[in-house]
Amino acid sequence: MKIVDDSGIERDFFFEMSKYAGHLYKSHVERHLAIYELYKKTCELPGSVAEFGIYNGSTFFFLARLIEIFNGPSFEVHDSSSHHLYGFDTFEGVMGLTDKDTTEVHTTKRHKAGFKQDPNIFLGDLEHFQEANCGIAKRLHTIKGDATVSFPDFVKRNPGVRFRFVLLDMDIFEPTHAVLNSILDYMVPGGIIAFDEYGFPEWPGETTAVDQFVRKNHLKLNAIPWACAPAAYCVINN
Repeated sequence: MKIVDDSGIERDFFFEMSKYAGHLYKSHVERHLAIYELYKKTCELPGSVAEFGIYNGSTFFFLARLIEIFNGPSFEVHDSSSHHLYGFDTFEGVMGLTDKDTTEVHTTKRHKAGFKQDPNIFLGDLEHFQEANCGIAKRLHTIKGDATVSFPDFVKRNPGVRFRFVLLDMDIFEPTHAVLNSILDYMVPGGIIAFDEYGFPEWPGETTAVDQFVRKNHLKLNAIPWACAPAAYCVINN
């Protein structure tokens, strides 16, 4: 695959992508490093990984690589393993805004269908990724829908699934609250739940849902000081 730069010079895409740190914003590199640090704390635990809020798939694919690198082994015939990746998204952008999400702090994405992407682009990329990485292909799953409905339905249909690392990146109150309302029943001891926008003035709904969850369950919030996101996380020692 070739790309053409601003000077009209043809470059090899994959060679250029190997220099990804020079092309990305610093915050993007920080975020992946922070997610790696949190993932590393859980990679010796049983259980799966979940991302709530896939957006364009950048974190989903990064998490898939982490599973491939650190938790690849499985029973070959059926690719059976406790280490799966589940991605939850409406694929229609932000839905279910309430008064708890209201603030005078401006952001262009806090409205119905904010962050909406063409799902066919991500799903096409996922299909290609699965074809190229058949060792974990059957362990990568996407669940479409509003998490207030899709997550309760998912755990009802998959009672044996347990989570060791969960990344909540839905930004608003209702879906975040709905997932946190029952997620502890499916977390393994020592597992981690990370909150992408906790404490961000632009996203009071997520912060409110997390505060309620932490107080109710007597948990401690932690942060990675050198990364802006995920902004907070807690270790589940139930």
